Amino acid sequence: MGLLFLATIPAILFTYSRGALVGLVAVLLCMMLQAKQKLILLPVAVLVFVFAAFLTPQSWRDRMSTQNALDASARSRLNAWSFSWALAKDNPLMGGGFDAFTPALFARYAPTAKDVHGPHSIYFGVLAEHGFIGLFLYLALIASCFAALHRTMQIARFRVDERSASYANMFRFSLVGFLASGAFLGRAYFDLFFAIVACITILRQISAAEWTGASHQDLQDPTTVIDADQFASKDAVL
Repeated sequence: MGLLFLATIPAILFTYSRGALVGLVAVLLCMMLQAKQKLILLPVAVLVFVFAAFLTPQSWRDRMSTQNALDASARSRLNAWSFSWALAKDNPLMGGGFDAFTPALFARYAPTAKDVHGPHSIYFGVLAEHGFIGLFLYLALIASCFAALHRTMQIARFRVDERSASYANMFRFSLVGFLASGAFLGRAYFDLFFAIVACITILRQISAAEWTGASHQDLQDPTTVIDADQFASKDAVL
């Protein structure tokens, strides 16, 4: 798994995606801040630098250069984001519905009507298709995931449960990568994101069961519902 993690770094770079590069930097920064032995991540940082500086073609460096910040791709993003905002303002409750990025709607709401592209952002994509209420619900789901992970990590550390704490940290980094990359990529309905949400719920359920002393048989019984807040007794508050 460690080797696969390292292999994803050049794979991300050679996607030529600036959004993917933002996600990679965000995850590596989180790992640097969280790691107790930060020197372990030094080889990873060196690997990123070597690939970015010496092993990538000139076309990649030109694309990532700040001098090309307003190239055709960037301008299409700004046009799509302006379209999303205008559409949401006109339809604040429900938005334009799924597949709202159409030539007909661009002709009405976009600054450049003929430049029809996808949202290029999970946030503007949800805003355009589901309005302000839909965006609020989407962000509320993300916030609830971070809250659940924070609570799980707190109690896991209190109970010296390194496994649950490590899983919670892993899912937190996964969300950070998705949210950072998603700011520039239209992947609002990416199935891996919803799989992470499901895994966070499963982690919370299983950890709560172990902390409350539930048996393995209870975990296998589909009729058993374990309240994840039961373990949060007064003496467990940090």
